Amino acid sequence: MRAVFIAVLLAASGWGQEPPVGPRTFALGDRATALLTGDWTEHRNDDLPPPFLLAGAAPRLVFSEFRVLENRKAWEVLKTGVSENPFIGSNPAALNEHIHTNGLSYLFYFFFPPSRNCLARAKSSLAAAEAAEESRREREEKQSDKKEKKERPPQAVSITQACEPAATPLDFYAGQVSSEVSLNSEGRARGLFPSFYVPPTERVEIDGKTFFIYEAQGQRYVDRPQLDYFNLPDEWQGARAFLFWAVGADTPFPFVRDPVRKNVRLVHVAYACLSTTGDARPAFLEKLRSIRFSP
Repeated sequence: MRAVFIAVLLAASGWGQEPPVGPRTFALGDRATALLTGDWTEHRNDDLPPPFLLAGAAPRLVFSEFRVLENRKAWEVLKTGVSENPFIGSNPAALNEHIHTNGLSYLFYFFFPPSRNCLARAKSSLAAAEAAEESRREREEKQSDKKEKKERPPQAVSITQACEPAATPLDFYAGQVSSEVSLNSEGRARGLFPSFYVPPTERVEIDGKTFFIYEAQGQRYVDRPQLDYFNLPDEWQGARAFLFWAVGADTPFPFVRDPVRKNVRLVHVAYACLSTTGDARPAFLEKLRSIRFSP
């Protein structure tokens, strides 16, 4: 079976004036490697995305492996994993449209979800709201006859929880995608996305693989309070967040089941960075091309 990996790369280029640290090689699953600087470290997290509270509303995408690397000095994160192919039966035009329309949802549920602390607070808030609703219903039922009790269905409860980010790249970029999470008693969860500019999806061929690339350009600028909170250098004031998600596979992309190429898995690469120039695509393509795949 061909291995698949999913990579999420986040970068803020041009950081500081210190000399670069020697390179390190990191394995991305069992078929790919990435050559990164020595500032990268592994962020221990054994959970597979999406987080449990988000799973009921997440798009179909099943992972069997997931890794996270982080470079706090340069404000970078790299996530890798293994997934199946949910796009069998689609075609290039339909996949382009699906990615363009739903890209933020994939970023929210799988690559930049709310932090564990935020989701834990949301779960507690929902439990408290459900308890309050149950108490209200019990009080009303005591004042109602049996017929009214049968006709009155239980009310769905929903809450919206603001996320308080830690001063880390992971939380920063998660907050760029959605600074709040909404939960309800029916098991649905969603993000509250700010305004993004989303250019047309691009299709590229790299090293024998076909990628469909989604880009979301943040419309909010990094301000002085954010610089201070996240300990960012002054030159990033006025920068914007750029987020990318590329989904690919060995060419030709497996839209139909092929008895010769059974169980072809997908390669996902997501990238986010701060940029003051208004164009981060070259940086993303450079990262994408730097990944080496085993035969």
